[in-house]
Amino acid sequence: MSDLNEAYTDLTNRLDELTEQHKELLALAEEQKEMILSRDSENLTIVVKKQESVLQSVRESEIERQRATKTLAKALELDTPDISLRDLIEKSEGKEREGLENRLFSLSRIVEELAIVNQMNARLISQAKAYDDILVQAVTGESESGKTYGPEGAPKKSSSGISLIDRKA
Repeated sequence: MSDLNEAYTDLTNRLDELTEQHKELLALAEEQKEMILSRDSENLTIVVKKQESVLQSVRESEIERQRATKTLAKALELDTPDISLRDLIEKSEGKEREGLENRLFSLSRIVEELAIVNQMNARLISQAKAYDDILVQAVTGESESGKTYGPEGAPKKSSSGISLIDRKA
């Protein structure tokens, strides 16, 4: 096999690896969404740790993908230090070009889906926090949860003077 063929094979393998890792991240993000909705903090912690592990693998794979991109650029006799994958696709022909285009499209699609799910998860977490803040305010009678002291460092007085905890049944 020629250096050029080996370089294409290496790059396509790296893109396939990144695609699989992003699919795994997408599945974990969906699982994370379910844990947030069910307020299952114990399993949410497990899912987040799995995501961190996969993200580390993605970082390592991306470094290898960049190396493979530079190797292919050299094999194509392109002397560009910061060549992108899109640049390589433009310089490629035939089945190699089609293979790179298809892989880049698949990876891009999964990354977009992942971004949407991650944004939704961030909104769900924000809403859950806001709900928890409202509950804390209702129980403690504080208008600003977590603020025990005033601006001068003196103990802050409750706005209503009585909290749900202080009330008699």
